[in-house]
Amino acid sequence: MATEGTTDRQVPSPARFNARLSPFYYCSKFFLIAKMMLNRTAPVRLKIFKKNIYFNNINCFRIIEEGVKGIDASVADIYKKVGCFVDVGAHIGIKTIVFHEINPDAECMMFEPIATTRAFLRKNTRHISKSRIFEVAVSDREKKVPIFFDEEHLNASSLDEGHYFLNKNAKKPIKKDEVTAMPLDDFFDLAKSKGSIYLKIDVEAEEEGVLKGAQNFLSAADYLEIEITQDKLRPLSETLRMVNRKFNIIKADFLPGDGYSPKAVNLLVELC
Repeated sequence: MATEGTTDRQVPSPARFNARLSPFYYCSKFFLIAKMMLNRTAPVRLKIFKKNIYFNNINCFRIIEEGVKGIDASVADIYKKVGCFVDVGAHIGIKTIVFHEINPDAECMMFEPIATTRAFLRKNTRHISKSRIFEVAVSDREKKVPIFFDEEHLNASSLDEGHYFLNKNAKKPIKKDEVTAMPLDDFFDLAKSKGSIYLKIDVEAEEEGVLKGAQNFLSAADYLEIEITQDKLRPLSETLRMVNRKFNIIKADFLPGDGYSPKAVNLLVELC
């Protein structure tokens, strides 16, 4: 019998996930890239899990492929146990879409402050009935903050104008806007009664601010997936101490930067 937030459906295997990107996906990818090269601002549509995914940035192919192929049997097993999936830095929703394909009964909470990106996020997740999108950035306290982004090509947005990935990938000029930031714990009451919590954080160098404002979530969550930006002034160990919980590392993926030093590490941990 399924418990709250789980489903009795069989967990898709990694091979099944990869098959969903082949061969139709790669044929579509070829033609869509050609279309986007001719008209860089035109939104395109691609089917993943028989759902239409909308985006207007060639880099989103990488996000889609990493999101789908990165799910192995152990991660799929974890997803099935979750009652509430909290996606901080949801972008166009790929992580949430993959999660929902495995566990359609769980609640999904998505945070995305950029209006242009959020429009794609709404389209891409409209089939998820148990979902809410919050139009705020997440940080340590409620405040107005500047945010920097490349609106035309939906690349990374960041509260840090000098952030490595933003400056590497964005088409100049980088745009600036002011958004409301709130601590994640302001939304804790919406998640605490939903069962096991999976917290995903991908906020392009604002990890410490998010962790500071998410202590209730961190106390209650069973799993934390976080991309941590590497910085000589901010060691990885220092950021992880802010979790304030013992944890077991399930997966660790290093995102390459210039030279031999990784610019970020993506961790999935079980909180003890």
